[in-house]
Amino acid sequence: MPIHVVDDEEAEQADYLVCSRADMPTPFSDNLTGFCCKCGTKVIYRWHAPSKPQRLCFECFMETELLKH
Repeated sequence: MPIHVVDDEEAEQADYLVCSRADMPTPFSDNLTGFCCKCGTKVIYRWHAPSKPQRLCFECFMETELLKH
């Protein structure tokens, strides 16, 4: 899957921010938390991530991507 790197302004216009589930190990103590917009599981993301896109857990992202193929 190709990755398109964008600036902060364009990143704020994304539909989703793919996040890790909150039960995943992380080396960071300053993660923010939210909930997956599809399944409701608690997710973590970094403080500098875009704030406007809906949070989507990695598992739901993969399920969505697999349905496309």
